[in-house]
Amino acid sequence: MASLHGIVLSLALLPLSWLANPAHAHDPGLSFADVRIAGSEVAVTLTFARRELEPLVPIDVDGDGAVSDAEFAAARPRLRGLAPLLFTVRAGSDDREPRVTSLEIDDSDAVRIALLFDDGGEDPVGLRAPILTRLARGHRQYLSIRSTGGQPVANQILDAGTAAVVVPRTAMAVPSRTVPDQLVSFVREGVRHIWLGYDHLLFLVTLLLPAGLRRRAGAWQAVDRFGTTFRAILLVVTAFTVAHSITLGLAVLGLVELPPRLTEAAIAVSVVAAALNNVWPVVTRRLWAVAFGFGLIHGLGFAGALGELGLPRDAKLTALVGFNLGVELGQLAIVVVVLPLIYSLRHWQLYPRTALQVGSILVAGIGSLWLVERAIGA
Repeated sequence: MASLHGIVLSLALLPLSWLANPAHAHDPGLSFADVRIAGSEVAVTLTFARRELEPLVPIDVDGDGAVSDAEFAAARPRLRGLAPLLFTVRAGSDDREPRVTSLEIDDSDAVRIALLFDDGGEDPVGLRAPILTRLARGHRQYLSIRSTGGQPVANQILDAGTAAVVVPRTAMAVPSRTVPDQLVSFVREGVRHIWLGYDHLLFLVTLLLPAGLRRRAGAWQAVDRFGTTFRAILLVVTAFTVAHSITLGLAVLGLVELPPRLTEAAIAVSVVAAALNNVWPVVTRRLWAVAFGFGLIHGLGFAGALGELGLPRDAKLTALVGFNLGVELGQLAIVVVVLPLIYSLRHWQLYPRTALQVGSILVAGIGSLWLVERAIGA
């Protein structure tokens, strides 16, 4: 039995060594493309988080986290030069030349570039985002295609492997009812974000590590009933969910805003704090209150995937509901897999000193690496 426990424990802790690379701490990113096809013209508005474009065109040259007017003015020619790489429109057998009609950076640190193409009215229209092969691996682009009157016609998630779509002009005449499609797309993004946002994932798993145990007389003891463990974890996960739902909604609606570097550093602190509390328990009761407090910070992190994109007003509610639902489904899947595994190990004598202690120390080390990386802006 001990050898079986050792195998299970090794499999559970193996991913942590890979997560120790700070490069894996961030979601690979999401950008937004709003396309309107009217007459012989195709208007495209692209929105990127500034940090996504920095590897291609340095904008915040002094690295202070804020872009001055002078810095953006210096970056404008190179950003304009990216236009053929950012997006292409093919009509017939030719790629049409883009014309940059506007270029700005807003208060949420989002770079917005508007392009105009003349496609000659040919059918169909081919849309492609070559930039996706140059951005961070895993970057996705939410493509929204609208008719002349601004009605949503089609929506699709593009990535480096699927960076093109062909649109028949006949689709412009009869807009489809796409709200369910939009909702499904953002649900998928929410699930993907919690599974690829390794800091959020690690925080949740760290809260689950003491499941099946209770603190008595200065020592960890196994609980007798699964129901006791389930109720405790349900309360913690619910508190975390409610908290990050609140700040996610407020941030996407523009009511709350913190600098991304500060938010990400605070999330790293939450990972370290949760791990150290497993090693040297300070909070042994009402852990849900801790989960709620840190959940407020994690919600701002979730909002970073949506809030800085400058989503159109009519897409914000769908994006918020779908993305949040996806995050909850992703969390639920993690709990369903991890909780029974941890509970099954509760009577193993080495569990408190190995999985809980060693695992938590390793998590604290990973969180500390993330904190240093984010604090210095690497």
